[in-house]
Amino acid sequence: MMKQENWPAIVVILALSLLLMGRQVLTDGYFSVLIEDSQAFVSWAWQFDQGIKAGVIYPRWMPLDFWGYGSPVFIQYPPLAYYLTSLYHNLGASLLEAINLVKLTSLFFYGFGVYLILKKYYGRKASITSTAIIICFPFNIFLFYYYGTYSSLFAVMFIPFTILYLLEFIETSKTSELVKAGICFGLLLASHLITAYSFALLLIAFWGVYCFLSSNYNKSLIVPKILLIGSAISAAYLVPLLVERKYIHSENFTRYPTGFDYKDFFLDSSVSPTNQNNIFWKTYSGFFADNAIFFSIIAFIFIFVYLVCRKKSNDYGNRVFELSIFSAFLFSLFMSLKASSILWLVIPYMDYVQFPFRWMVLAFFSAGILLAISLCKMHNFFKLNPIFYCLYLLILIAFLACDYMIINTSHVFYQDEILPAKQVNWTLEHLPKNVNLENLNKYPQPENRITIKNGRGVVHVIHENTADQSYKIDGETPLALRIGTFAFPGWTIYIDSQKVPTTAEENTGLILVNLAKGRHDLTVRFEDTLSRTVGKSISIASGLLALGYLYLNRRKI
Repeated sequence: MMKQENWPAIVVILALSLLLMGRQVLTDGYFSVLIEDSQAFVSWAWQFDQGIKAGVIYPRWMPLDFWGYGSPVFIQYPPLAYYLTSLYHNLGASLLEAINLVKLTSLFFYGFGVYLILKKYYGRKASITSTAIIICFPFNIFLFYYYGTYSSLFAVMFIPFTILYLLEFIETSKTSELVKAGICFGLLLASHLITAYSFALLLIAFWGVYCFLSSNYNKSLIVPKILLIGSAISAAYLVPLLVERKYIHSENFTRYPTGFDYKDFFLDSSVSPTNQNNIFWKTYSGFFADNAIFFSIIAFIFIFVYLVCRKKSNDYGNRVFELSIFSAFLFSLFMSLKASSILWLVIPYMDYVQFPFRWMVLAFFSAGILLAISLCKMHNFFKLNPIFYCLYLLILIAFLACDYMIINTSHVFYQDEILPAKQVNWTLEHLPKNVNLENLNKYPQPENRITIKNGRGVVHVIHENTADQSYKIDGETPLALRIGTFAFPGWTIYIDSQKVPTTAEENTGLILVNLAKGRHDLTVRFEDTLSRTVGKSISIASGLLALGYLYLNRRKI
């Protein structure tokens, strides 16, 4: 249930979100400067939706990729943003409108989560005005209009709620708040793994500082518990990822030229041969570097306001929270600079973050909170002083002017440029390891999805969809059939309703089926492996337990 006092904030946040995202919501196009990212995310959204319509609860195989031979994209890529996209699409929005509605949803809930955090410490009125500033933060709008990574934009909405419920647990010691924080982190994991991984490190740093400043070490295991609950909630995604990534070229995430070397993408890195012609780096580096300076200015403003208002604030809990957020900001900014190289080497899997400037998203979150804290403190310090309101309006107008410039100059790929869905042939990190690209026919005909490699006979297609293909075979001789799909764990062969081992053609990696002479029914189906079944079971069980516990301990937000 929602408290009545929160409705004015909801109206303000929704109105600003609609104002700033209005161009996207009213445009049937994908907003980004990177054509390859745009084509990939839109293609996966379409293929994922087709899987849902075909009755596949969790579509992991994208059949269009790699010239129609397919790839297990959603073994490595989290699915939550694509589920919401499919929902909006099936409710009547076009595919691109659905994608833009998902971004709008993220911006709204991100703002609402920040508001709830601020209200906890500074009151409702000050929090509404400060949240409005955060929604209009130019860096925020830049991400939603220029940044190509779709799922990471969706994922940010879960960050403030994870912190909110962590803080609630600190104050109340209620297990239900810890469960809520774990659920939010689980949803973050199921939205964008790299963002979740980076945020987990930030959460550990934030919590370490909080414990040190408050001298409260009794709850030092809170963060590990949140991470454990979140991992259980998202196990349907995490377990297959951990078990089956060995069958995929995941090393291509970090291997040049197919991937990116993080050493080339620190904010203070000089231009190297590997990134001098990289449109991604050219587009973002300057803006991220400028905002690093801008965020630092905000930090100094916070320090000034904190020192000025400190004597008037007797709430020690507020000060601990504020300094913890400030520490989180410094940590995020530090991780985007070359000085943090040793941590990138020591911390496991950090190279999969790929770009140190990804930490700027978390630095933005922390800097935004710092700015909001500064405004809240000034609001409560100056009360009804017109000087504060003039300063507030000046900041709001300046931000809106920057937003207007960003929105009007943003690039959009319209429907005729990225639809119908394109084959995604360049994301080699999702390519099964048993595939030999050199021996593949790069232009297979759709009607030749199944071909007779050896022998004589006739193939009749019964049906073909995302994860299920059915044929009737008349073989004049024993047959060797080549299925136009890469062999990968989960692809299962049934001959006359009997399961047989799946084999891969040695020189291509395609599925190979041997049949005896005569008539046969052949079914090729993408099924759950043991790891996928176990992951789903853990997610369902932990989700039901968590929701059941919250229902029995429910309260108004």
